[in-house]
Amino acid sequence: MPAIAFIHRLFFIFLLFFSSVLLADPIKLTVKINGVDASMGKTLLNGLSIEKQKESERLNKRYLEKLHKSAPEELRTMLTVFGYYQPEISSELSLDKDNWQATYTIDLGEPVKLALVDIAFNGEAAEDAEFIKLKKAFPLQKDQQLNHQQYEAAKKSILTLAMSRGYFDGKLTQASVEVDVPNHIANVYLHYDSGVRYRFGKTLFPDTVVGDPLLDRLLPYKEGEPYLDNKALTLRKNLSNSGYFDSVSVRTQRAERQDGQVPIDISLEEKPKQLYTAGLGYGTDTGARLSLGWENRYVNKRGHRLQADARLSQVTNTLSADYVMPFWSETINTVGFNTEYKQQDTDTSESESFAVGSYYKRERWGWDETGSIKFLQEDFDISDESESTFLLIPGISWSRTWADNTIYTKHGARLSLTLSGASESLLSDITFGQIVVRGKLIQAFGDNSRFITRGSIG
Repeated sequence: MPAIAFIHRLFFIFLLFFSSVLLADPIKLTVKINGVDASMGKTLLNGLSIEKQKESERLNKRYLEKLHKSAPEELRTMLTVFGYYQPEISSELSLDKDNWQATYTIDLGEPVKLALVDIAFNGEAAEDAEFIKLKKAFPLQKDQQLNHQQYEAAKKSILTLAMSRGYFDGKLTQASVEVDVPNHIANVYLHYDSGVRYRFGKTLFPDTVVGDPLLDRLLPYKEGEPYLDNKALTLRKNLSNSGYFDSVSVRTQRAERQDGQVPIDISLEEKPKQLYTAGLGYGTDTGARLSLGWENRYVNKRGHRLQADARLSQVTNTLSADYVMPFWSETINTVGFNTEYKQQDTDTSESESFAVGSYYKRERWGWDETGSIKFLQEDFDISDESESTFLLIPGISWSRTWADNTIYTKHGARLSLTLSGASESLLSDITFGQIVVRGKLIQAFGDNSRFITRGSIG
């Protein structure tokens, strides 16, 4: 019985203890750092354990005092990153009513500066113009204040440049920072041995419905040319923009490099050969409308495409067809031929037109350029009067799109400029000139709402 009574009393004591802990008011804490600028202060504050734990449910007075005691040493460690190795730090923990405040006042002292920055490139990189340029404009310079984050970034810049230019065997033979704390100076050593620069080896395409001669035209490099990561990225862009593939993967096979060359492996997922589209709608100016489309993406191994569209409504009916051929140089270009029949019937007029033409598309200076020439025959009746015109219309346009996501744009814009005209001295019945500027702006509000603005002048 005495043992049972003792256990009951012990249980009751534990119950009272844990109840007092659970029912205790949470500690309210403010952490403040003085003596440094706002940017450094924010970095230091976010790195302090006492700041990270101030919302913790397990924070009590004893734990708070422990965190406060370790904070100055944490600050000293973080300040070395910025080149301050001998700061003076005073700390204070005070309670004002129910609010605790931990204050740390820092005297940074004299910073460590770079007495020596020893950068050396060996191997083929020593004669590489980009490495020579990097060395001349290296981000670490003598008499600059030591900053370990800048040192790490500078070290990374060497390795990144090396990989992007095909130095796949390269390595840092020395990478160190030697700090003389009493004299407030440091020496930086970054020695890189690049080895050989690899060259483009064979580019391995899978079997596709378009032939290798067509795919080879997309290559922005030749076999045996010095490797450049940007050219591998350009190849991926060319394949993606070709219109033949749903997904594209371009892999530099570094593990299979040999004899100074690195192979490039391509994976492609083809789009379906046939594409059918249909749409229904209604407009106040057109009435009910129907659109139908068909595209044969692979007419032949040369990558030719055939498209046909019908747009039918109570006012206007249009039938059109395009035959598109790739015509690549280093940037993707296409040449196409098109024809269009259009019939329009309004309350005041009737018209019928037939057009044939050709066009090219290419990328120039980051803009999509389209040049065209069109032969247009139009017959129309207005107020019981019939007329007919023939026009030869050359034109050129430029357009550019900016988008955060090309599939579902939340923030983006599109701008285009079109110039066209005709002249009686060039086979046309009338002379005219036209300039049209169009713009479109997309701005998202929330996850599912977008504000879209369109406008045109001309």
